[in-house]
Amino acid sequence: MRAFVVFPNETEHGAQLLKRLLEQLRYDVTFVDGLEALNREGGYASHTNSIIIVPAMGPLRPGAAEVVKFAETAIGRGFVVYVADDMSAEAYKSLLRTGVGEWVTWATAAHEIVEISQRLRAGHAHSARRTATIAALLPSGGGVGNTTIALESAVYLASLKSWRSRRICVVDFNFHASALGDYIDVEPRFGIEEIYQSPDRLDGQMIDIFASNHESGVSFFVSHQTQIDYAHIDQCVIFALLDQLGERYDLVLVDLPALWFPWIDNIVSGSNGIVLTCAYGVPSVKQAAVRLRRLTDAIAPKHLSVAVNFCERGWLGGIVRRSDISAALDGQRVFYVQRDTGFAAEATNTGRPMMRINQGRGVCKDIRKIADWIDGLARAT
Repeated sequence: MRAFVVFPNETEHGAQLLKRLLEQLRYDVTFVDGLEALNREGGYASHTNSIIIVPAMGPLRPGAAEVVKFAETAIGRGFVVYVADDMSAEAYKSLLRTGVGEWVTWATAAHEIVEISQRLRAGHAHSARRTATIAALLPSGGGVGNTTIALESAVYLASLKSWRSRRICVVDFNFHASALGDYIDVEPRFGIEEIYQSPDRLDGQMIDIFASNHESGVSFFVSHQTQIDYAHIDQCVIFALLDQLGERYDLVLVDLPALWFPWIDNIVSGSNGIVLTCAYGVPSVKQAAVRLRRLTDAIAPKHLSVAVNFCERGWLGGIVRRSDISAALDGQRVFYVQRDTGFAAEATNTGRPMMRINQGRGVCKDIRKIADWIDGLARAT
């Protein structure tokens, strides 16, 4: 089989590593100066099952949009692998929709190119990959109810007829002291320390071991208590986890920590939708407004929403000071979740989600609106 590496200098270190890997996989490797030059390459035109590696290296490296456009012309002629440290969610979805393209990071390139090659030779390079909808719930600070909204949204969606044949999971990235397991009375089984230094160990079998399966049909990934240093978690570990979950689930809800770490940027940019959560009150809403300004630089408005938790309702049922909150959040799509302290305490004390006790309760109706918005993201994916 033929392999084409779209890079003008095959003596560069990264290019040499790719060449050695491809030769070990028994490819006849050819370097070409660019994507346009590849279209003029006779060997590419005459081979229908070639693999095209497009590494993001050097000042003239192809952009994601250019790679997607090329992949659309490669249908029936080859399979395109874009090797880059980052790629926007929209560009990645467009690449996947071509049916002949995949994105891999530099850190996982060797392992994933081997897997892609195996699928190519088996005749189903892309069809075996499932691309889950990823919705990240990002708290503006601690104690705003981020975990509750994530798990209740998942449990509600799992109860819908339209989701009974699809799989949903919730991943809690609070590795130090996750409360999710206590909320729904499941055993924490997810051990980040087991893949912390060796993300290549993560496979489908390990995912099954890490999953805590709930009676609602939702799988929860709840961490043991650990003293792992968040700041030094390699983003490759996070990507390896999300890649595996993306192949096994249709919807992945990510419960992010309150502190911002370097790897959170890539989760946010790679998600199909973001729910920014905050509490009802001036300090928390101000924190949300600051974080919202950062998010709007990278996330399209249709993929971003805000959930204001623990809201107070007036005598007529409306949210108190709703117009002030909306103004502070720059007119962003806002969901208001009312406070129901007694009902929430009953749910946590019995280890049952509120959605399993009474979906008709006011707080559940509020959270259902958030879940319905996430459902819309999944339908559009």
